[in-house]
Parts: sequence; C-alpha cells; structure tokens
Amino acid sequence: MASTNINILPLETPSSITLHKLIGSGTYGNVYQGSFIDPRDNTLYKDVAIKYINTKDMSESTVNLQRNEIRLAQSLKSGAVVKVIAQIEHNDDLFIIMERLSENGLALSRKAEQMRQDENWNGLAYMITRQFIHLLKGLQDMHKSCILHRDIKPQNLLIDDITGLAKFTDFGMACFYKECKGLVGTLNYLEPQCYLKSKFNIGRCKIDEWSDIYSLGMTMYTILTGKQLIGKDDISPTSEEEYIAYLKRATKTLIELSKKPGMHKLTLCISYMTSPNPNKRPSPEQVLEVLQTTNRDIIKSAFKNRREYIHCDK
Repeated sequence: MASTNINILPLETPSSITLHKLIGSGTYGNVYQGSFIDPRDNTLYKDVAIKYINTKDMSESTVNLQRNEIRLAQSLKSGAVVKVIAQIEHNDDLFIIMERLSENGLALSRKAEQMRQDENWNGLAYMITRQFIHLLKGLQDMHKSCILHRDIKPQNLLIDDITGLAKFTDFGMACFYKECKGLVGTLNYLEPQCYLKSKFNIGRCKIDEWSDIYSLGMTMYTILTGKQLIGKDDISPTSEEEYIAYLKRATKTLIELSKKPGMHKLTLCISYMTSPNPNKRPSPEQVLEVLQTTNRDIIKSAFKNRREYIHCDK
C-alpha cells in the first residue's frame, strides 16, 4: 500500500500510485496530487493528478460512464487537451492518472479583469487571442476525432503551468458522434434551443459540433468581458425570444468592447460563434483565419458564407 499524508483516501492503493494531497473533488470522486510509476515501462511521473473513484456502490451505467470518459480522453492526441496517462482498476477502485495543471479557466477571467481595470487593452487582446487560437485548434482535433465535448466552459479548462495555455478537460459528458444521447451541458453555455429544452422542456434541441462552437464562443465571452450571459440576478428566460434578448445584451457589451484597441477581431468572432441560429455560426477554421490575419478584406468577408465542416461517420 502506497504512503500518503491525507485523511480522505481509498482503503488501499496500487503500489504504482502514491497519493499526496487532495486538490479537488467532483460528483463521482476526488482528485489528488501524487506520483505514479507506469507498470508498462517503469516510467516515473513525479507530479501528476490522480482521480480516485470508488465504484463499489455505483450502478453499472455510471461506472461505464467513467470508463467512457477515460476512453474518449485517451483517444485524443491534441496539445489542447489534458493528457490522460493511464488508468488503473484495483478492487472496487478506479484511478485515472493525468498531467497535473494547477489552475482552471477562471484564472484567465481574473487576469482579464485586471487588464480591463488597468485599461491594458492590447495586452488583453494578445492574451485572449493566444488562448482562443489554441482552443480552436483543440476543438478541431476533437471534432476530427468524432468527439463532441458537450460541456465547454471556463471551469472545464486547465492552464498549462509552463506555456500558460488552456487545455480542455472533463470529458464526462463527451461522446462519439454516433453514440451521443440525451441533453447535457451547463445552462449558461448551452445554445438557446438547448437551454430552453433543458430547463423548461420547451421546443427541440440537437447538440452537435455547432453546439460546441457556441459553448466555446460563450466561454470566451465570459473570460473576455467578465460577464455571464444570464447573471445570478437575472430572470431565467422562458422563451427563445427572451433568451435572444440576453444575447442582444451580450452583443451590446461586445460592440462597446470592440471600440477598444485590439478588440475588433475578438468581439467579431465571439459574436458570430454565439449566434442563436446554428446555421450562421462559423467553423473553427473560419474563426482561426480571422484571428490570424491582419488583412481587412479577409476579416470583412470571412463570415459571409459558412463553410462545410467535419462530417463524421464513426
């Protein structure tokens, strides 16, 4: 049994795992900082995050959900996705070993808030653009692998301690295209139709790659502006018209922000990505083209026609 220095622990851990301290907790388990010796090749990982899940009292479907999260994350080869190193099943316990990153996307929100207060608009534009480009490439990698994340939000981003770049994490609601079922996601980052269907069972909703694009756009809106689409003091919209009214408020915020130095391209991209009409949302390729150019003609015409995006048959 591996040595530890905390109280909330599994009864027994595999000899390859050492747990140090609790660094997070979720619905199904706790996350610890620890170390890991990979039994496949004896590689020592001195500082990793280890998610511990006790499956004894879980239903078979819930356990399969955890295994599916691991399967999806391990299948992704992307610099913008938190790396899953290994999984170890031991008695009734499941251990998921991942690269350890110390802060989530809310840290970006705090940095952005400070830059807004200092009116460091060019610095803010550089920081957000750098993160945006990296995450868009990661979203492309996901969709090319036939995976939908379905729960993109600031809390599901982790920041690389070395590069400072955000990475997608928490694939608990993710699925392969042909395996996706049900309506999932976090309300404030769901597109209008899915928000209303989830909260009030109104209308119809189809979560697909365009939903991920909306969620990433709304995530970047929150980080950039420091505002939630629907704030804690707002009345929940009960119709698509009421929801769109909140989107119009967000658009007004973006228009005001677009007048600041370096902000035009960012606010333009976010505005299109969060369109209530899925058919008007651009592909990641189109957004990347805008963010990475200074050509005004390209920027002006980039979103006039939506390009074909990935169609996955897996």
